[in-house]
Amino acid sequence: MTQTAYPRVEELQAAARALADGHFRGPAPTPPTPAIAAPIVLDGSATWSTDRRVLPVLGTGGGSGATTLALALATVAGPSRVIECCSMSATGLAEAATAELGVDTDGWSNGTRDHVTVSRSTALFTGPAEVPTPTALDAPGLDVLDVGWFLHHLQAATGWISEQLLKAPVVVVTATASVPSLRRLENTVTDLPASTTALLAVRSCGSKRLPAHVRSAIGPATRARITDGCWVEIPHEKDLAERGLSGTPLPRSLLTAAHQIAQLAAVGETTPKGHLA
Repeated sequence: MTQTAYPRVEELQAAARALADGHFRGPAPTPPTPAIAAPIVLDGSATWSTDRRVLPVLGTGGGSGATTLALALATVAGPSRVIECCSMSATGLAEAATAELGVDTDGWSNGTRDHVTVSRSTALFTGPAEVPTPTALDAPGLDVLDVGWFLHHLQAATGWISEQLLKAPVVVVTATASVPSLRRLENTVTDLPASTTALLAVRSCGSKRLPAHVRSAIGPATRARITDGCWVEIPHEKDLAERGLSGTPLPRSLLTAAHQIAQLAAVGETTPKGHLA
């Protein structure tokens, strides 16, 4: 049987003193150099050239229904494409296509639903100038831009999204029938270029008439658009609001409102598509 030899007390004390004096301490390891990500340059130099009609849809706030309305407008306008210009983290079109076509060389994920092409980004962006230009299509039709950024973001940036919005003859502006949203709508309509015709798409609050305190939030620029017949009420679809967009058909009431806007914007075909026939 092998007998284990244990160190004596004197040896342990000597080892402890040597360790305290640093006699067994090796050279300190060199910490790894942290990787430094390359800075993103927001030069906004990208421009986008297309021969197709372009209709921007600009939301005045989160939940104003811009993405849903953009898809509805493309649905009623004949051969169309929806281009979602926001970062992939904010997409509302992830499940909207019924058939996926894959990601193109410009980083856009493309899919289809009926006669509508759905294009959304596959990258994260901190500003509109970072968004790559979408592939230009040769076939005639309409490109509906789900702008995905607020107007002040686009006014402070350059690039193809800002250019398309600020030079567009017609812009659809979405809001909800609430005091804060209508105040943001007023600011947006006021700040758009004077040459732009703003079509106001306001999602209803469920009642036939706006409450008095909501009506009081309508500003003079908004009232002028109402007088010109450019206010369209968008029905509140509870199921759509809760579940979000999917491959299922859009509600008939929403397509009816989208067709009214398309007629005001003079885009697409005179006979609505989808489930209006």
